[in-house]
Amino acid sequence: AHVSAKWNLPAFAVEAITYHHHPEDAAEEQRDIVAIIHMANYLSNCQDLGASGDFANPVFERAVWDSLDMQPEELKTVADGMSEKADDLVKLMF
Repeated sequence: AHVSAKWNLPAFAVEAITYHHHPEDAAEEQRDIVAIIHMANYLSNCQDLGASGDFANPVFERAVWDSLDMQPEELKTVADGMSEKADDLVKLMF
């Protein structure tokens, strides 16, 4: 997070990098983008896409449901779409 601020990234990017594990701590005006990054990070970890070096089981913060006006059952739809896009990307790369 310190590097992102030093590189003069936009405030939303600094907030997303800083708080994507704890989106409820982000500035109110940045919570939606931080919640989206939190969800993407969670789903990426659950699907073993990439390696962040963090081997703990991911935790999906409850506050994200409210921030994104979503219901928990909608996460599967998002995950399925993400999985399809990841498969398409792998096909393009190889």
